[in-house]
Amino acid sequence: MHNTYSYKLLLISLIVPLSLMTGSCRDPRDKRTPYTAQVVVTLLPKDDKKTAKYLKIQSWTQEGAAKSDDKKDGQPKGGRTHTVQLDPHNRVYVSTVTYFRDDEKNTHTANLTITYTCKPALISPLCGCAYQYTIEKVEFEGAKEVKILNPQLSSYNESPDVQIYL
Repeated sequence: MHNTYSYKLLLISLIVPLSLMTGSCRDPRDKRTPYTAQVVVTLLPKDDKKTAKYLKIQSWTQEGAAKSDDKKDGQPKGGRTHTVQLDPHNRVYVSTVTYFRDDEKNTHTANLTITYTCKPALISPLCGCAYQYTIEKVEFEGAKEVKILNPQLSSYNESPDVQIYL
């Protein structure tokens, strides 16, 4: 009888902590946590019908990365929106954007610079920390206006984080 009791106690003492540990930590990259390193950038025309007709991104090249001009990164060629991934080890994102503006033959090239802060935020004692990103400044060569709509990046945001008016 003593053996059965200690066996049950041992089994319960192993199962309960394991079930609590596996059920309490959520992946910081999924929608259940608000933290994200992705910035949604949209190019928009500023009061110009010709620009409104032809404005499309042709390619997006991040410093030190391959050129992004096809569908493999999830962004359709010829769209106006692109999602960029921030790095927690840097504080500045720089890329070169090639886009059509006035017609479909001549491209324009501009540098995009996003300056941001990144600080650890506690998810839970078992999960640890995720990074919380805040956009400080956005620069785009030749832009008529740049709006930071969501400076605090969140996976719960439904709208683009940055709008660039050309």
